[in-house]
Amino acid sequence: MRYNKLTPGANLIWKSSKFMLHEHVDKIKDLHKAATQKTKPILDDFRLRNFHL
Repeated sequence: MRYNKLTPGANLIWKSSKFMLHEHVDKIKDLHKAATQKTKPILDDFRLRNFHL
């Protein structure tokens, strides 16, 4: 099967990646990483004490 931009499941962002500047690729990767990054919860004293028990 030959893939093109209209193939279901094709990644439209990276399909033309050979024509993208490295700076743009790095920025897209950084944005994706920031969007999927989880933050640690802030625990109050009560939860911290219960956590250590």
